[in-house]
Amino acid sequence: MLGKKEFICLVVFVLICTATIVFLHQFTHFSTSENHPLSEYTEVYADMSKTDANTPPETNRRVLSFANYYAIPAGMLSFVFIMMSGLFLFNVLAGSPDYTLIIPSAASALLAANRMAFAEGSLFLPPVPDAILSSKYILLAIFVLIIIYVILNIKKQFIRYFIWLNLAAAAVLVFRYLFGVAFGVFIPEYISAAANDLPDSLLFGYIAYNAVLYLLVVSFVAAYVYHVNNYAQAMTKNQVLGIQNKLIRKNYESMVRNVHHAQTMRHEWKNNIIAMGLMYKQGKTTELGRYIERLSDQLSDFAIFHYSENFTINAIVSNAAEKARENNISFRADISVPEELNISDSDLCSLLINMLDNSIEACRSMPEKKKKFIEFTAGLNKGFLNISCKNSYNGAIVVSDSEQGMFETAKTNKSVHGFGMRQMNVIVKKYCSLLDINYGNGVFRVQTSLKNISPKSNRE
Repeated sequence: MLGKKEFICLVVFVLICTATIVFLHQFTHFSTSENHPLSEYTEVYADMSKTDANTPPETNRRVLSFANYYAIPAGMLSFVFIMMSGLFLFNVLAGSPDYTLIIPSAASALLAANRMAFAEGSLFLPPVPDAILSSKYILLAIFVLIIIYVILNIKKQFIRYFIWLNLAAAAVLVFRYLFGVAFGVFIPEYISAAANDLPDSLLFGYIAYNAVLYLLVVSFVAAYVYHVNNYAQAMTKNQVLGIQNKLIRKNYESMVRNVHHAQTMRHEWKNNIIAMGLMYKQGKTTELGRYIERLSDQLSDFAIFHYSENFTINAIVSNAAEKARENNISFRADISVPEELNISDSDLCSLLINMLDNSIEACRSMPEKKKKFIEFTAGLNKGFLNISCKNSYNGAIVVSDSEQGMFETAKTNKSVHGFGMRQMNVIVKKYCSLLDINYGNGVFRVQTSLKNISPKSNRE
């Protein structure tokens, strides 16, 4: 069933398509009144509705010329307008609207309307809209819109596609020109004629029109490739993150079982203490000694630390402390967090496991003689859960995306690993925060402050 946002986007897209079709219909289905002042064009339009195999060649040439110069570009521009509008609505539904797409969408609609109005606007438009839409300054306005769109996206991957498409088009044009020179076809003559009409043709004539049409089409293709590629990458990352979430969840469930087991052991130890007290009172020192030795062995197997009243944080930090102990890493934790938080356990789990696993991995990669340490702090203050994790590292950092704070993984399989920091960024954004990352002098620190409120309430 469609949600409210999906329904609105669908209605808007249908209205856009309908309005475009109606406008094109007006362009190709006109009044053929003999009294119309543009009798020459009226004859051409009338010819368009009755051409067949027996139509005189002259009429066919007139109709073909009209289609090449007006009808086909208008239809192509209308297609670009619909597709750009659809791409914008798709991004809205995907939760990452790109409002700059409105610019080329509006530019393509404006150029299509300009071609229609220039060809036969007086046939179906009132005088004032016809004068505005057929104005020669429309081309200049559209050119400015395209430049603005390119400038707004210059820092994105879009600009790379835009440049490559222009280079490819330039190569094709050079090849076509050389081919025309070699075989005496139309292109060299066309370019020469266009050059002779400068500068008027460059600003307002067919050179300006063809240049604007070309830039619109290239912008459309580059935008589509950019956004489709972004969507494909997001889907791939989501799949990998989904796999990691399952693994993290399994790890978390395993830690929960260990903590529950340790709590059970603590209860059993109370009974053991009572039993040892009885042995002591009865003077059974030999039996008491053997009993203590057996309990000491059990204690080393079920070591557990208590860091926080919050069960999730305590389980994750305790597990990290055990991993640190196994790898000869000094581990210190200072946690002041209540038993209940408004932050979901799954988000806490993903954030803290990634944070602590990254710090353990960094310490593991250090030489054996170097001092390895991890310092983890967490505390609730003024409605924010402040989290900080500081650890030693070998000094080698490879930044893959400085804007997003992404670092290249040191693990061998980079296609599976390396998404931990990205996942942490996603989680902190849900709670109105960001990751603050600092590193240098052999110390790496990650800290954030999560708003202690559910993500649903944040959105509301």
